[in-house]
Amino acid sequence: MELCYPRFIHSEMLTHRDRARNSASSRAIPWKRFKGEAQSGSDPAEMIKKCMFRMIMDDPVTPLEFGTEQKGMVAGIKLEGEKAQEAMNIWLRARDAALLAADALSDLGVHKSLCNRLTEPFMWITVVMTSTDWKNFFALRTASDAEIHMQYIAKMMKYAFVCSEPQYLVPGTWHMPYIDPSEMTKYAATELRAISAGRCARVSYLTHDGLRDPMADIRLGARLVKDKHASPLEHVAEATNEPLLRSGPFRGWRQYRKTMPDDAVPE
Repeated sequence: MELCYPRFIHSEMLTHRDRARNSASSRAIPWKRFKGEAQSGSDPAEMIKKCMFRMIMDDPVTPLEFGTEQKGMVAGIKLEGEKAQEAMNIWLRARDAALLAADALSDLGVHKSLCNRLTEPFMWITVVMTSTDWKNFFALRTASDAEIHMQYIAKMMKYAFVCSEPQYLVPGTWHMPYIDPSEMTKYAATELRAISAGRCARVSYLTHDGLRDPMADIRLGARLVKDKHASPLEHVAEATNEPLLRSGPFRGWRQYRKTMPDDAVPE
């Protein structure tokens, strides 16, 4: 699955260890990026859409509702009417203050990774997630006492899961996310696995410059192996005829990562 959800629930997703995950890194997204040669001013109309400032200004994460304080981890009844509107206004003022602070850091020459950190409560995150076991996740995260934003995305995930039409792969064939059927005859099997891993690392068909470049994906896939950044290789997996086989968190599939002679930095 490819998911997009509020950055502030990402830590809850990470508690589920029976799956492979990669997320689009805020460290890689420019704080501000302007069209053409324009490098000054802050008019959003002159900014490229894929920069953090404009994404958070145009489409910030806002709460589904503002539940009231009570004992325990589950919020009480939600605010209504004027109180709900005032709560939203306060949230957006906090967004504006975070943007101003991050902008000031950027003007000082601070790297985008730190500027972006200040705005995480208002940020969406895109994640690719692969698993062979979903029942426990759905049971926990669609429950009525689950955190409302996690519950909302989990229900969407369950709906997509139930409505999907799985493709049967015979043993020895490969599950390769982001590979278009038209590419299957254009590249060797090893290249296709590298392309898929590279795209999982970026969580996108496209490079960070907005291009679809299979050769760049192959180079990225090779670099992931060489530098031991192997988690994107976990989504690519070979079907087996052993339903109880464990390979990383998967059952019945052999992860591409586990075919590497050294899938981690040696002791």
